[in-house]
Amino acid sequence: MKFNKCFEIVNGKKYKKLNIKDLSEGGLYPIISAAKFNGGIINYTDDETNDLINGNCFTIGIIGGYLHYQEKPFYSNGNILILKPKIKFNYLLNKHFITLQLSSIVEDKYMSIGSILDEISIWIYM
Repeated sequence: MKFNKCFEIVNGKKYKKLNIKDLSEGGLYPIISAAKFNGGIINYTDDETNDLINGNCFTIGIIGGYLHYQEKPFYSNGNILILKPKIKFNYLLNKHFITLQLSSIVEDKYMSIGSILDEISIWIYM
């Protein structure tokens, strides 16, 4: 199935005026960046604004191309692409499978990630 039939690619918006908590403090919502480790989480907040992004999507760092699955709602720090599903599929079965496929594709090509994703096909279990 063509990737662009499965996912909408959205630029992450930088959150506005959130009360930021340190990683060690935790919080209700993670703030996701292009970071390689910790699922891209750099901070937390308890704030709820219109910039909150629903979970069950993938994020790709614009810098570095690191891919992570985001199960729960989160905020973006602006340097990620968000891959929002257009179709219903089994997340439990697919999140690791899709992550593996996309990671191998974007590994060396993160500079033009948007154009690459429009052209590829991926396997999804329905």
